[in-house]
Amino acid sequence: MNNEEALSVIKNIIFEVNGTPVNDINPNDSLITKLAMDSVELIEFLIRLEEFGVKISESQLTDALTVERISQMIVK
Repeated sequence: MNNEEALSVIKNIIFEVNGTPVNDINPNDSLITKLAMDSVELIEFLIRLEEFGVKISESQLTDALTVERISQMIVK
């Protein structure tokens, strides 16, 4: 999977979890600050990411966690 495909997957998961339209999601958007995910949405998002072999620890759940950073984790 390349970065563009990973971004598409992440945007679709975000849409399904918190309803933000895919076209409104940018790579530099923070899940917590910009996309305003609450704790339940974050947990659902993390569960969905595990399907792609990506595990994000609690210490990584900061304002610095962006769509782009997550896509890089998937592409690795």
